[in-house]
Amino acid sequence: MPFKPAYIYEDDLKTYNLYFGELDNNLRCYIAPERFSNKISEAQFDSNLMDPAMDIFSAGCVIAEIFLDRKDGRALFDLAQLQNYRKGVYDPREDLLKQIKDV
Repeated sequence: MPFKPAYIYEDDLKTYNLYFGELDNNLRCYIAPERFSNKISEAQFDSNLMDPAMDIFSAGCVIAEIFLDRKDGRALFDLAQLQNYRKGVYDPREDLLKQIKDV
């Protein structure tokens, strides 16, 4: 079994905070949206983290932070925004494109 779970129930803040959020108080969340689920089978829960899409999402968030160079310390996603992004309710692109100085 991996050190951190491959998948997290979307409403399980206890597990999220235990493995990912406790240090930043949920202010920065760059976990791939597909790691959150409302139904997780035992096989899924114990599966490995070998899905490249998960790494690409997280790496993209880090690259965006480098390009944005925010002086106020705001994160690209907090936990609530990431969950809304996953549900299709929130799209950060328009706001982020305004902040990138060099097209």
